[in-house]
Amino acid sequence: SLPQRPWSESDRKAHVRAMRGVDLWYAHLNTDVWLFSSLPEGAVPYEDRGWTRFEVAAASMLSSRAEALLDLGKISSPAKVNSWAEVVNLCAVRRPPPALPDAFAA
Repeated sequence: SLPQRPWSESDRKAHVRAMRGVDLWYAHLNTDVWLFSSLPEGAVPYEDRGWTRFEVAAASMLSSRAEALLDLGKISSPAKVNSWAEVVNLCAVRRPPPALPDAFAA
């Protein structure tokens, strides 16, 4: 996780340095990405946030492993999940279709 704004000068430098490698964070074949789409009531919906849309798009580009991109926000009751296989089955994110030009521009 990166520092959030307002940034100190060292935070700004860390952010710039981290953004240079963001492709490695999400689009590398050996990276697993865990999304947390369950948000508190009143928050901007996960799918309407710019960074989270980027996160899903980048993470779903290359990986073909079901467990490489999981949305752990789909687990409504953690106590009822008894195995990793159940987590993967419940939380695996399918590769979304490309956005239509009008939706992409918004």
